[in-house]
Amino acid sequence: MRATYITAVVFSAAFGLLVTLPINSASAQACGGPMPFETAREAMESLIADPSATSSVRGGWAVFERRNGDLTEFWTFTPKDHPAFPSVARRMGCRNADGAWNVRTNLICQSTKTACDALLHEYMLLDEQMKESIRKRHGSGT
Repeated sequence: MRATYITAVVFSAAFGLLVTLPINSASAQACGGPMPFETAREAMESLIADPSATSSVRGGWAVFERRNGDLTEFWTFTPKDHPAFPSVARRMGCRNADGAWNVRTNLICQSTKTACDALLHEYMLLDEQMKESIRKRHGSGT
């Protein structure tokens, strides 16, 4: 059975904390806001029509990059042969008001719970890697 699972994961680079937050929380507003789409298809159509978004295909995954002021969003769409298809993730690296770096991932997964849970786990591992990259480039937080 397919359902839509929407989640937000924030990884704090300064403290090494992983927290799953409600979509409409205050922290979502500070780092890109809640997911602006309800389906992967809706997100894809919007990004294709957005002249500020650049696209590429990496390993079969459609990838879009969009800059909005100081915020850069990376959108990745699962390929059709992926167990979690159709799904989209929006990933952002941004600073909190206290100067600490966070990696925020919003995920819309419209597959089975098992496939969506596995995809979320993959993104959590990628967020670890992104956090390390930010830490090396910008220091531990401030």
